[in-house]
Amino acid sequence: MAGELTKRRRANRGLTLVELLVVLAIVALIASVIALNAPAPANDARTEADRFAARLKAASQQAIMTGTVIGLDLNQADYRFYTYHRGDWSLADAAELHADQFPDGVSVSIDIAGAPKTEERQEKVADEAPDIFFSPTGETTPMKVELRSKRRLWIVEMDAGGAIQVIRDDA
Repeated sequence: MAGELTKRRRANRGLTLVELLVVLAIVALIASVIALNAPAPANDARTEADRFAARLKAASQQAIMTGTVIGLDLNQADYRFYTYHRGDWSLADAAELHADQFPDGVSVSIDIAGAPKTEERQEKVADEAPDIFFSPTGETTPMKVELRSKRRLWIVEMDAGGAIQVIRDDA
C-alpha cells in the first residue's frame, strides 16, 4: 500500500529539472536552425545611405585628425577614398576608408557642386584628382547622392561645412 502511494505522488509531481532542460535545449536548437536559415536582411537604399553617410563622416574626421586632405572618387557603381601626400593621390589605407561598391538593386544618382553631370564623369582619367575633397579645416565639397531601391529614395547630402545628413524623399 505504501508503494502504491509513492507511485501516485511521483505521477502527480510534474516535470523534473532534467525534463525541463531537455525541452529548453530542443527549443533553443529549433530557434538556432530558424535563425541560421532566415534570409539576410535586404540591402536596401536606406541601409546603404546610412553606411555611405557614416563613411563620409569618417573621412571628414580622418582629414581633420591627421591634417591631410582626403579625396573621394565616386561613381554609380562604387567609391574610393584617397589621401593626398607630397603631390600624389594614393588609396587611403585606413580601415574605415576602404573602397566599396554600391549593392545591386540600388540605383545611384550623383550631383557634385562644380563637377560635370554623372554621364560626363564616366570618362574621367584614372590619375586625376578626385571630385570630392575633405579638408583638414573641416571644409568639404558640397554634394548630393540619391540612392533608390524599389521601395524608397534616400538622399545623402553634404554641405561645404562638412555637415552630412540622410533624408528620406517621400515624393
